[in-house]
Amino acid sequence: MFATGLFALLAACGTSESVEQEPTDASLPTIPSAFSGAFSAWDSLKPRLMPAWGISPFWQDNLEECVYYETRMDYREKNQFESVTYLSRAVLPARPGVPSEPAWFFQCLPGDSLWPKQEGWFSAKPFPQPRSWSRVYETQGAERFGNPETGAPYSVRTWTPVPKNKSLTAKGSLPEAELEMAQGVLLADQLPFLLRNLAFTPGKSLTCGVYPIPRRGMPALSPPLQFTMKVEKPETLVFLEEEYQTWLVTLNAGDQVVEKYWFNRSYPNVMVRWENMIGESKMLKYVRYTAGG
Repeated sequence: MFATGLFALLAACGTSESVEQEPTDASLPTIPSAFSGAFSAWDSLKPRLMPAWGISPFWQDNLEECVYYETRMDYREKNQFESVTYLSRAVLPARPGVPSEPAWFFQCLPGDSLWPKQEGWFSAKPFPQPRSWSRVYETQGAERFGNPETGAPYSVRTWTPVPKNKSLTAKGSLPEAELEMAQGVLLADQLPFLLRNLAFTPGKSLTCGVYPIPRRGMPALSPPLQFTMKVEKPETLVFLEEEYQTWLVTLNAGDQVVEKYWFNRSYPNVMVRWENMIGESKMLKYVRYTAGG
């Protein structure tokens, strides 16, 4: 999981006047009302995306991607551990009256008990868009944004605390609650997957707001923040004697670079490195692909 402590709501996502036009509704499939929430925001990114990313024959054998990272909470080498992300093609859970559809299923095991486990569903066509997201905190509880199995809309955040008899620390947790989010919700911890779909053109940028991921052990939701997302340049990284040809993408608050992402220049554009302004980082160790059922 990503210690992106500086993001929030994408309802106001936009591009400069000199860039391509916004996509039209006619180019998009019909979206069930239960899944509404992220689409107005993520659709506005379409001029920056590669629509063919998710339909590549690379995934035709139902491959599961497992990516292993060396994760550090600061610059000290002793504060490091291994985190793992999983990505696979799947089918959104079907409900009566709602047809199933191809989707992506993403999961992150953070490797640190103070960070939540994460998983979520994304539509597959015309490009990935969030349909649900959940974070599970071991000692405090779980939060969920939408639920394809029940039809709960993505724009509602539900917090469920750990029962008090299962954890001594649960008594300090948040009470059970639901919160209606603004339309266009996008969460910072979804970006490592979603940004792989960018058309990596140096110099292209857009301004957006994203909900930050909560700090370690603190599940309270932070307010949205505005950022400029920019594709900077191609860059070569070297780690463990391995050389990676990457695209550098930055997230900026004014003149301050808040986060950096490096994505492999070769498809499927795995995130090679991530770091933020307070010294937290992830560096790719290796990737494993296995055929699904």
